[in-house]
Amino acid sequence: MADRRVARVLWTLLATLLLAACSTGVPPSDKVVVVSPVPPAQQPGESSGPGSGPRPGLSEAQVAQGFMRAMATGDPDRVLPWTVPDKAAQAQVQAWKSGRAVSVYHGEFQPQAAIDDRDSDDRDQKLVTVRLQLVGTLDDHRWVPDSRQVDIQLRLRQVAGEWRVANPEKAPWIDDTDFKQRYRPVVLFLVAPDQRHLAPVQVFLPRPAPGTPQVVALRMRAEATMRALLAEPEGRVSRTLTSAIPPDTELRRLDYVDNLVSVDLSGGFAASTGGSGAVRVGQVVWTLTRLIPTATVRVTVDGRPAGVLGPDRFNAAKAWRRSMPPLGDLFTGLWPQRPDGPGGLAFAHNGDLYTTGLTTSVQPMPLPFNATGQKIAPTWAPHGNRLAFLLLGDGGAPSLWIGSGDVLTVKPSGVHGGLSAPSWLPDSSKLLLLRRAGSQVELLGVVPGMPGPSKLVLAPMPGGLQPTVLRVSPDGAFVLGVGASRQAKFGDGGLLFLGLLGPTGVVDWFPRPVAPGLGQVFSPVWVDSSTVAFIGRTGNKDDLGKLWIMDADGWDPTPLLNLDPTSETAIDIGDQLTVDPTGNRFIFVVQSEDGTSLWMIDRLGASLRQLTSPGINGFDSEPSFATR
Repeated sequence: MADRRVARVLWTLLATLLLAACSTGVPPSDKVVVVSPVPPAQQPGESSGPGSGPRPGLSEAQVAQGFMRAMATGDPDRVLPWTVPDKAAQAQVQAWKSGRAVSVYHGEFQPQAAIDDRDSDDRDQKLVTVRLQLVGTLDDHRWVPDSRQVDIQLRLRQVAGEWRVANPEKAPWIDDTDFKQRYRPVVLFLVAPDQRHLAPVQVFLPRPAPGTPQVVALRMRAEATMRALLAEPEGRVSRTLTSAIPPDTELRRLDYVDNLVSVDLSGGFAASTGGSGAVRVGQVVWTLTRLIPTATVRVTVDGRPAGVLGPDRFNAAKAWRRSMPPLGDLFTGLWPQRPDGPGGLAFAHNGDLYTTGLTTSVQPMPLPFNATGQKIAPTWAPHGNRLAFLLLGDGGAPSLWIGSGDVLTVKPSGVHGGLSAPSWLPDSSKLLLLRRAGSQVELLGVVPGMPGPSKLVLAPMPGGLQPTVLRVSPDGAFVLGVGASRQAKFGDGGLLFLGLLGPTGVVDWFPRPVAPGLGQVFSPVWVDSSTVAFIGRTGNKDDLGKLWIMDADGWDPTPLLNLDPTSETAIDIGDQLTVDPTGNRFIFVVQSEDGTSLWMIDRLGASLRQLTSPGINGFDSEPSFATR
């Protein structure tokens, strides 16, 4: 009997447990329930977002992918959980916060299968290769464009059984979308080689956090920009550009209220050493008003009015805008403006020189310089008081001639040989041109009225290339150079490089071309001191050429003229380009079966129209305004 009672108790307990299990989650009687097999446990995967860190059990490829996505945000704090807890690795990631160096890529990335690290005897280390399409890099905050496809190798090491990245890069890799959201270009004004002008240098600084009020964001950006200005010029720009601000100057405080920027600097700003007081103030005012164009700037030193500064005894006590004299007078020429003359466009037509206005109703007028031979490559001086051109004599070798702006006089310069089209310095005091000497190219300087040229420094171009075109910037600090093979002729297309121009010549080149991936570059021009334009040709069968405009460092190339080659109205824009002195209208040569003619388009890529007609076998070429 006792055994039966025990059995009944056990059966009752079992029935109670079964009833409890069945009653849990019992659906309402009017609902249909579909019973399916229980899914398998979810496999470890990436974190749902780059900031939540890795989950346990990730594979090597998943860790590499999570690390790359966290790095793409530009936030080092999101990257740290994906790296090994090693002091060196963690410090490397923390160093990214300076924002001085960044690598930017475009598109998706795909980690390849992990392989053993051959350089390590540790079986807990793997290598994962990630292929990326490079767009460019920041080097000391400066943009360096690049279009290579690169492979980076991430070394992974197990930490407590989980894979983590052991070799974070010296600079973070950020995709181009995140880069544009997190960084913004600003312009710093440094001192040009002639010590009388300012030269703009574009750098990229991190943006304020999203949601920051506009006034606060402007103040934060102004403060970061001033700190960047006060830092000594570094890298290649230090070869020619300097700062008049004494090197021990520090920013004590910056306020932005009612459109007034108040900048309080340390006592070093008023030191007797350093450059001109006007240039010191000019650097501060021009830099801040380029950032906030409507602002007025007041400079104080240790909380007191700046007073008299520098060897020129410049009184900096009042509030300034860059257009106020003498600041505006000291730094003219940096921005587009119409020169003293001429009012028209110079161009070559069947070996003679002509000038015309920028309307179709104006008839071209000949420039009757008394020089026998075929005239090519006309180049107005920036002030419009001279016109330089090349003259092809009976022997075929060109010689350089210089005529007056009123076309009444013309004289040979005494320079001849294999010459390139000349380029004027901004103050019209000197011409620069290339001359081929055997297998080499040399740079010459020609002062109008002075006998003989001077041979200037011409730094070797990257990759063993030789310049075929040279164009001087409006501030006299930089040159655009087209580099091609030694067999190329002057005027031929090639890769576009930015060079540094000093008193002795072209002293250095930036190592990578500034328009990679846009084809061969022809006829680059300076639109203003920070913007360039050129014609690019990819070499494809149907490519009619594109007119590009971009920042001088290669940032943000934009096609202004990109016509569909299959269109009935498509035109071949040729290889020659100029820009009017306002920087608003581009003139280029169009090729047709009847010959060549000049066309014009504005900076917005609109108002395309024809300026001259080719007629029968007519050839209009080499348009030129004041050299840009």
